[in-house]
Amino acid sequence: MVVGPNSLRFKVRRATNDPKQVVGVIFHVPCSPPKAFDPQLPAIQATWLAVHRLLDELNEAPNARQYASIVDPERRKNLRPGLDRVVLTRVAT
Repeated sequence: MVVGPNSLRFKVRRATNDPKQVVGVIFHVPCSPPKAFDPQLPAIQATWLAVHRLLDELNEAPNARQYASIVDPERRKNLRPGLDRVVLTRVAT
């Protein structure tokens, strides 16, 4: 899989079943960086693989998550409380 260095898009909209709630939509639009950026394709691919793993893991119940894409154990420990409050649901595209 070849992916670009950025282009995660976020959109917030009202929930269809409850106008007092909002729903976030996240999607990735792959692109290539400018040559001046001197892209290192293996590093870019590794970064996006970690991002996609984390987003996929946020689809699971919080007690089932390992957050393995966050390599630093101390950082993982510090981020876990906030990440455990996030719930994502993958939808068909």
